[in-house]
Amino acid sequence: MAGNVKVYKKLLRSEPVHFDAKKQTEKEREVPAEWVAKALRAGRRVELKDAILTGPLNLQSAHVEQEFILLGGEVRGPVSAFYARFARWVMFHDVDFHDEVSFKGARFAAELNCAGTHFLKSVTFEDSIIEGSFPSSGAQFGSSEKDPVGFNNCEIRCDATFVLAVFHGPAQFLDLTVGKQANFNGARFEGETAFGGAEIGGNFFFRPQGEQRVEFGGEARFHGVKVGGQADFRGARFKQEVSFQGATVEGEAGFVGVEFQKAASFQRAEFKAGLYFSQPQSSPATFGGEAQFHGVKVGGQANFSGARFDQKVAFEGAEIGGDFFFRPEGKHRVEFGGEARFHGVKVGGQASFREAQFEQRAFFEGAVFVGGSFFREVEFSAPASFVNARFQLAAEFQGAQFQGPADFDYARFEQEVHFAGAKFGGQLKLRDARMTTLSFLEEQEEKKKKVAVFHPGFKVDLL
Repeated sequence: MAGNVKVYKKLLRSEPVHFDAKKQTEKEREVPAEWVAKALRAGRRVELKDAILTGPLNLQSAHVEQEFILLGGEVRGPVSAFYARFARWVMFHDVDFHDEVSFKGARFAAELNCAGTHFLKSVTFEDSIIEGSFPSSGAQFGSSEKDPVGFNNCEIRCDATFVLAVFHGPAQFLDLTVGKQANFNGARFEGETAFGGAEIGGNFFFRPQGEQRVEFGGEARFHGVKVGGQADFRGARFKQEVSFQGATVEGEAGFVGVEFQKAASFQRAEFKAGLYFSQPQSSPATFGGEAQFHGVKVGGQANFSGARFDQKVAFEGAEIGGDFFFRPEGKHRVEFGGEARFHGVKVGGQASFREAQFEQRAFFEGAVFVGGSFFREVEFSAPASFVNARFQLAAEFQGAQFQGPADFDYARFEQEVHFAGAKFGGQLKLRDARMTTLSFLEEQEEKKKKVAVFHPGFKVDLL
């Protein structure tokens, strides 16, 4: 007991209290949490190392004028810091919080550091304001799927860093505001994740950290997220459905090598620079469920080269300001395993589907291709429709294979259209189509001619 009294007196004198977990017993390292609360409320600086705080830590509505530092150790009781005010730096480094923790409505005038800390139960920072940064690399939130973490309506005015953090339960970041960069590289989300309405002033990173890729075990929702810099999810794995519906990204958005195991929605999202699901010498993205890009807007290039779509994909009404690429990437050709819908898509740059494979019906009805459009050696295993499509520059279908009907009724080709070497297994429809030059033959350097092949029973409708 004498030792405990000395600890209390040190706390009241703002002196650091350091224990040694390797040399001292748990009993020797115990400190009543109420002593810490009293010292903080009295305007004292508190620094504890390897301490074990027992009992509830009550800082509700407290005005903490000095630094509050916990290095290692444990906090075994609940922490209540509703609407507390922390005037200086707060650090919880490698601390284990065994009970529920609440900083709801709290305000931190400087940095809040939770690096390496483990919150074993639920924790909330809802409605809190952190005027400095929030470094929390290696932190763990919860210990089971029943332990939520809440950052709803939280405002972090500088950087938020969650590198290699683990979220065991539901993670709520609704209406979160981060003034600068939000970094979740290598993080793991085991439950449902929601970032709806979040606003990130700088970059929004979910990239690999070393060999650790970001993984979402539950449904992930990024509805209406606004990102002022880049958004990079390179190599992430989404095991359940994910939605970026209505999201806005000012910088480039990267989903290179992302694995979407279930449905993925990007409906009405706006990417003001480029949108990349592929880049050279990287694994392309894969879509295991339906991929929805209705009404998506991309200011620059949209690159899906080498991607695989196992189910239905829809780009209806999409607007692409730059190039629109579905070309091979290395050994990977683009594969559409389900129905592909590109109704009314508008492409300001080149559109290239070279060597792509469409297993089910493909629709390009009403599409507008401002730049060159390249469908060389594309395989259409089912009907393909380009009804009322508009091609402002040359359209190239050399070597394409149409195993079903190819419908170009009412299409408008403002320059030449080439079908040299194409194969038609069904009807070719060109009713009321407009074109300057229609070519089924191509001269080769070695004086050999490459011509279109029409299967037995082939019909062409020009009327």
